[in-house]
Amino acid sequence: LTGHEWLVGAGGIDDRGLLTMTQFVMKVRYGLLRQSKRFLCDHADSASGTSVIIRTDRSIDYGTTIGMPVAVTDKDAKLPSISRLATEADLGIIEHIQNEKEREELSCCQKMIREMKLPMRLAGVEHLFSGDKLVFYFLSEKRVDFRELVRELARTYRTRIEMKQIGARDQARLL
Repeated sequence: LTGHEWLVGAGGIDDRGLLTMTQFVMKVRYGLLRQSKRFLCDHADSASGTSVIIRTDRSIDYGTTIGMPVAVTDKDAKLPSISRLATEADLGIIEHIQNEKEREELSCCQKMIREMKLPMRLAGVEHLFSGDKLVFYFLSEKRVDFRELVRELARTYRTRIEMKQIGARDQARLL
């Protein structure tokens, strides 16, 4: 099945051979926990593995498409949309976030946890693409009062901080 044949079958090309503005639905995997969600997409050529910029309920983030686009049904009308395909500049920012910023943020938070003697183990950090939030994932056997840690992290990074307790299954997904 060629791309043209697929588009015709999905309703993306009219009988005159012109591309129509049909929307599609694609699954996108995003976030440190590699969650996947369905998004509306105007890009019928978005093959599996395409880097995209998305708006989630958390903020603007980046993700990777999985699977092939499918035609929109009535129940898909309220899905969030893929904002755009990631550009070379976006990919550079993503690489910088993953290779430098997140490592530094993880190290800094681990140091603060040790200094405050908190009974928790940091599992990972997620620096959202928009830069307006850091999400720290941790494991703990019991409840932890991490309010002072959040204040210190917010003071250090001048952004919103979210702490999420995860279980053993989530930790296994991080590996």
